Amino acid sequence: MIEVTISNSVENLGNFLFANCIKLTSVKLPAGLTEINEGLFSDCESLTEITIPSGVTSIGWFALSGCKSLKEIEIPDSVTSIEEHAFWNCTGLEKVKLPKSVTEISYCAFENCFSLITIKIPEGVTTIGECAFNNCENLLGIKICEHAFWDCKNLMMVRIPDTLVEMSGDAFEGCIGLEAVVFSGNENSQMH
Repeated sequence: MIEVTISNSVENLGNFLFANCIKLTSVKLPAGLTEINEGLFSDCESLTEITIPSGVTSIGWFALSGCKSLKEIEIPDSVTSIEEHAFWNCTGLEKVKLPKSVTEISYCAFENCFSLITIKIPEGVTTIGECAFNNCENLLGIKICEHAFWDCKNLMMVRIPDTLVEMSGDAFEGCIGLEAVVFSGNENSQMH
């Protein structure tokens, strides 16, 4: 199987349904789909193209893990969470477009995405899980968008990694409980 086009009448696809389909290169998912289920395309090593419909709200555990040929992914505005290991071991993944609707990037979501160069964290993100970008050895920068932590009144401490390349000046606006920001930046980091 090389290509999959699923009828728009399909609303749910089972966990690990296409897992290990190593020759699968292209997928067009149905418009009525609301979740990319657990392991749905895990270890589809040849997958280069996937169209995620606008009704999807969650990218499940290990949903696209091990899709080593996937170079870029555009996640639709309806998605609010990227679950654990969703893109784990997508070693060829260079570009991810996260929408403003995303609030959570879970544990190890992008771990071992060796080719990932830069990622823009949308303003609505409230949780970035442990090891979310672990071992992304080519990650040159993280961009924190304006209003990223706007009105997080109980936020007390933030640790900003040295991979940060740009952060909006109003990223922490309204954070009245903020006591400490630990920034281990470099000379190329910019704050606007």
